Amino acid sequence: MEILSSYTVRLTKLLKKFLKMLEAKMPYEKTLVIIKPDGVSEGYVPEILRKFEAEKLAKKFYKKCILESQKVEQLYSHLKEKITEQNFLSILQYMTSGDSVLIVYEGENAIANVRKICGPTDPFEARQYSPNSIRAFSKDSLQRAINEMRAVHNIVHSSGTLADAEREIKLFGIDL
Repeated sequence: MEILSSYTVRLTKLLKKFLKMLEAKMPYEKTLVIIKPDGVSEGYVPEILRKFEAEKLAKKFYKKCILESQKVEQLYSHLKEKITEQNFLSILQYMTSGDSVLIVYEGENAIANVRKICGPTDPFEARQYSPNSIRAFSKDSLQRAINEMRAVHNIVHSSGTLADAEREIKLFGIDL
């Protein structure tokens, strides 16, 4: 009996260690999603919400609003050095042109899962390689937007990294 009890204690300790290792490999994260003005005006919000809910992501925050220009400028500040001033201004104009929806989701590997659901940044690529993704809803393309010197209308923004998610959630004053 004593031997069995000793094995049970050791097995319990090993199981706890294993579960901690598993938790470390599957991080529980928060991430920001912005349904952009085209996604809202074209009526995609309910379908977008269903896609995230189907992946067992917990909605922790939801707000419909018109984004402030200075916050959008901070959100996309990493692009300022990479694109022309005209293109950057077109992003600001696009992102503040109507209602957007701010959502914070939480779950295991939330950032990677949300990015997969959103699909490639270029809607043309999304339609080809990820036809069930959110950005595949858009009829736009990155090439067309570049040719027309404007922002690509790709329906949704999502945080790229954990650091981005933390910064973006804080930027929009979301207190969880």
